[in-house]
Order: sequence, then structure tokens, then C-alpha cells
Amino acid sequence: MVSNVADLIVTDPGTYTVTVTAANGCFDTASIVITQDVDVTPGITNNTGVTELTCSVPQISLTATGGDSYSWSDGINVVSNVADLIVTDPGTYTVTVTGANGCFDTAAIEITQDIAPPAAPISSGDQTACELDPIQTLTATASLNSGETLTWYDALTGGNLITDPSLSNIGSITYYAETTNDLTGCLSLKRTSVTLEIIATPQAPTAEAEQTFCNASTVADLIAQGENLLWYSEPQGGTAINPATYLINGNVYYGSQTVNGCESLTRTGVQIFIDAPEPPQGQAQQIFCNQGTLADIELTGTDIIWYPLAQGGDPLPLNHPLENGATYYAAQQIDGCESVLRLAVNIILQQPEPPIAEPEQTTCDLARIRDLEIEGVNIQWYDSPFGGQSLSEETLLTQNSIYFASQTIGGCESQERTAIQVTLFACTLKIYNAISANGNGQNDFLIIENIEFYPINTLEIYSRDGDLVYTQNAYGTNGNIFRGFANVDGVFGPDNPLPTGTYMYVFTYLDPFREESNTLKGFLTLNSN
Repeated sequence: MVSNVADLIVTDPGTYTVTVTAANGCFDTASIVITQDVDVTPGITNNTGVTELTCSVPQISLTATGGDSYSWSDGINVVSNVADLIVTDPGTYTVTVTGANGCFDTAAIEITQDIAPPAAPISSGDQTACELDPIQTLTATASLNSGETLTWYDALTGGNLITDPSLSNIGSITYYAETTNDLTGCLSLKRTSVTLEIIATPQAPTAEAEQTFCNASTVADLIAQGENLLWYSEPQGGTAINPATYLINGNVYYGSQTVNGCESLTRTGVQIFIDAPEPPQGQAQQIFCNQGTLADIELTGTDIIWYPLAQGGDPLPLNHPLENGATYYAAQQIDGCESVLRLAVNIILQQPEPPIAEPEQTTCDLARIRDLEIEGVNIQWYDSPFGGQSLSEETLLTQNSIYFASQTIGGCESQERTAIQVTLFACTLKIYNAISANGNGQNDFLIIENIEFYPINTLEIYSRDGDLVYTQNAYGTNGNIFRGFANVDGVFGPDNPLPTGTYMYVFTYLDPFREESNTLKGFLTLNSN
């Protein structure tokens, strides 16, 4: 039962039956069939075929179907009242479709958008290369992501499409790479530049075809006019030679130059001639007295240079003092070229010890330097311990003086000198000419004072008549003294006492200080009583 009153509002199709009851209680029924016409089928036809706006699909065409009138809404505003709609913005679009019976229904479609620009290509790097023969081709390259296409242009913006971004001649050029998204058709906002450059190679350096060097010269000494020179053993190819490599006589070396980072394609040949001086000549062992310098070593050569080592090392000055047992090495220079080999010279320094002597000596005041007692060879006397004046052996000694002596062995004089301080006493001969041969122990023999300094002598005594009565060699030694007795044949005979009287003496002696023979004569008084 849908109603108990006469009026009925029907909203649903179907057969509706009413039962009518009269006041007398009689009733009857009547029926009516109610149908419904609400078949509105809204539809949206996508004429473009895609639902996403992109750089290559900037708009989508839609057409509504299934009704007599249409109203399109973007969810906020009504955007169209006709069946066709051009969509340029993303969003959800709803169409209300109204049929002829006034019924309506809706349909909706979601439109998305992807217009994000892709990243610019990543350059593989600018390319700079030196010219080759034949000349090479450089090609610009850049990398992209998957699903992207690379396009080259000749300008940062706009410009012309380039199908072959390459360079095959001397010079430089810049190409610009742009990215296209294969799905959206969007282009990168910026283009990536790639510069290609081929630099012209320089000519070979210029140089004298033949060059002469000293034997110790290296590749670095080769002379050529050019920049950043490199030298090879071959005219083409090969590896550059280490500049410290020694040059080889007769070899040909080939030089290139490098300008702006580019090496010449051709090379200049230079043939080498080496001057090789021999080392100086001389004795391998040399002897010096006490001291010396390198300048004192005797060698035959030109512009001698001395070293402490057989190879390498720094030169030594000519005034370098010699050391005993040391070996020095000599090179020579001829026309500025130094010999590689060096002559080894071993040094022996003779250093004689000074002579040996008592440092304090007492001697006769007639003595000379040669009378001093000293042990040594080839003694040389001086007035000073160092330097000073040399003194002759004949120099008379003076009281309390100090004399300095060196000795020379093998032609080498000792540097050190022996000092001798001299104390002198009187040693002049004095003959006492009176004898009292009476046995009282006083003046009973002929006294000659200081006779001990003159052991080589002869004493002769003559009578007043000139007869020899006494003679004695080495008087004053070994008990040889005159006591008033004759000792020769003649007037009185040997061992006979001589009578009191006056006699003449002749005393001949060798003066050891003057190295001369002298004679003293005089009268002698003899008292035999």
C-alpha cells in the first residue's frame, strides 16, 4: 500500500491499483500502468586520443554524446554549453547531458599535463687537438638520458640545424646541443656548447746541421732555435730522449719544437762531434815537504782542475792544502772542454822530526853555533822558532841566547825547531910562566888554564941557548904535564931535572872553535931549589 487517500504521487514505474470503497461498503478496483523514460546515456569522445597535455600535444579535443544539450564544467566554472570542448589546462572535466524528456546525467574525464623541459645535454668535453698529417676530423659529442633525442645547432638560441657537428680544418668552431623528450616533445631550456679546435703544428726548429761538443755534454746541450725542444734518435716516431743523456760522437739527433702545446710534425737533424781531451799527465805519487797545495803538484796539461773524487764532485781551489796520504784527481780543459777521465795523484808529505839536543847547554865563550851538541841531519840554525833569519854555523855564541835548529832529511826540512839556550863561560888559554919544582905542592908544574878545551896541542921548552929540553903532545891530558924535568936527548938527557933558570916555551894548539892552528910563545921561570 502506497497511499490511503485519493491522491498519489508516482515516482517509480509500475502498475498501480486503487481500491475504491463506497459509503455502503461496496468497493471495486481500477489499475493504471506507469512507465518511465529516463534513458539518458552520457558519453565523452576523446578526439585527440590522449589524456595528457604535453609540449607536443598542447590541447585535447573532447566531444560529449548521449543527449540533446550539454554543459561542461572544470569543477569550478561552466566552461562550455556545447558538445565540443577544447582543453588546454589539466583538470577533471564533467559534462551534464540532458535528454529530450528533460532527463540528464553526467560523465567526467581527467586530463593531466607533462610539459617539464628535459635537462640540457651533458657535454663530453671541448676538444682541442694538434694538426695531424693527414688532418684529422673532430666530432662534437654529448650524452642524454634514455628516451631523449639530441639535436645540434650553430647558435646558442635559434640558429640552424646541424646534422654533422664536426671540424676537419685548422681553426675552431662551437656547436650547441639541445635535448628533445621523445615522449613529451619538450625541449631543454638551454643548449650545451661544445667547442672543437685544431691547432696548426709549428715548423721544425732551425739548427746547425753539425755541432761540436765537449765529451761530457748531454742532449740538453744541443743548440736549436725553437720552443720547448724535444730530441729523438729517429726522424719520425720513437720516444723523446732524456735531456740528461750523454751525447754520442757521430750520432744524429732529431729535434722538434712544441708551440701552444703542439709538436712539429717534422724534425731537424743534427750530427754530433765530440771533443774528448785526455786527462793530464804526471807522476801518480808525488812527495812534498811538510806542506803544499794543489798548485804545487807537477802535471803536464792545460787548465788543470782538481777534484776530491774520480767522478763527480765539486772542483777544489788551487790553494787547497795537501793532506798526507790523500788522493786527488786532476782533469784538464782544452778549449773549454774538460776531460772525462781524471788522473789520480797520491800525496806523501814528508814531515821530519826536529833534531835532538839538550835544551840548555853550557860551553866556551869562544864557541860557535857548530860547537853546540845536537843530533840530526843537515842541521840549519835560526834566530827564531818560526821564520826568522838563518844563522851560519860560524856564528859566535852569545850569553843566554836561544838558538833554534831544524834538520833536513831527504831534502825536507823539519817544520818544528829545537831550541837551545846557551850559557857561556871563559875558555881562553892562559899559561902560568913560573914553576917551583921544590916538591911543596905549589906551582910544581906548568899550568895552562883551559887546556882541556884544546886537547890537540904540542908543548916545547927550550933552554936559553935554544936547545930543546922538553916536548909533549896532548899536553894536559892523561897526566902529561911539565914538572921541570927534561924528556929529550940532548944537553940534559931524559928525566933529568933542569936547572933553575929561564926557559922559552912554544905552545902550538888546534883551536877547535875557530878550526885553526895557533902558537903561543913566551919565557918560563923554573926554580928547582
